[in-house]
Amino acid sequence: MSNRRASLAQPDAAGEVGTAYRLLTIWPIAIGKKNSLFSGDEGGGETWAILSSLLNTAKLNGVDPEAYLTDVLERMVSGRTTNDRLHELLAWNWKAAREAEKRAAA
Repeated sequence: MSNRRASLAQPDAAGEVGTAYRLLTIWPIAIGKKNSLFSGDEGGGETWAILSSLLNTAKLNGVDPEAYLTDVLERMVSGRTTNDRLHELLAWNWKAAREAEKRAAA
């Protein structure tokens, strides 16, 4: 996060985050909605929605979207994660597992 964006994220005296920061966080979503108009067909639109949801969930949880999607897709394709363990691939669980691995390695 840039210094400017970080300064905008500071709550004011009432504990509210400013309008400018809120606009900065939703701007990519608004642009993404406009770009998704060109997804081709309904199947493409559904794929776009799934991918957008995964990327934004990763961002909201403070996870690098590229690293997250790379690892999750690799686990799913290789079969390392079975259907009964898919909850481990949710962004917040994935992040917690990475942090635990880092602590164990240190």
